[in-house]
Amino acid sequence: MVRLIYDGGNTKVEQGAYGEQIVNSLNKLPSIRDQEHFLYKDFYIEDKGNVFQIDHIFVMHNGIFVVETKMTTGLVLGKEEDYKWVILKGKRKTYISNPIFQNELHTKAIRKVLGNKYPIFSIIVFAWSNKPKECTLKNVMNLKEFRDLLRQGTSNHLINSEDMQRIKAILDDIENKKADFKSQHIKTIIETAKKNRV
Repeated sequence: MVRLIYDGGNTKVEQGAYGEQIVNSLNKLPSIRDQEHFLYKDFYIEDKGNVFQIDHIFVMHNGIFVVETKMTTGLVLGKEEDYKWVILKGKRKTYISNPIFQNELHTKAIRKVLGNKYPIFSIIVFAWSNKPKECTLKNVMNLKEFRDLLRQGTSNHLINSEDMQRIKAILDDIENKKADFKSQHIKTIIETAKKNRV
């Protein structure tokens, strides 16, 4: 599922890949790299017959962060309760699904397999600094704010090392089914696109 909009790429797939690479680069920062943590990219999970694609999952001492990455180059307008958000680029207007609602489904799926024993957070990251001014939720942030949040892992231990290994074992088991889940996910997207054309 492509959910990233960026004018620098030739296709939406390229745009999405570029946006996720930006978040991936955080893993190379010494302040984050040197912490005990696990990073999952392009993670697929099934819940109630639906397969969801999650951009990133960071398992840190200060929490499990389920991340939806957005790239926009225009003015983003949207409140947390709005079903759609608007991107304005000059006279051009584009609509995107509210990523808060979207990522909450992802977060619920992760919470379901891990239980309620660990702090799990839904995070919406705008790769550039133009997050919606109308949205006041703290979990909607720009890249710098997310980087600062990850850095707190060294000082705020909510998950110990033993539990981190347990979490890793569960997520690794799901990751091993990625090929099947991804195939099912792509099939659903194609079928949905066909229905929308009718």
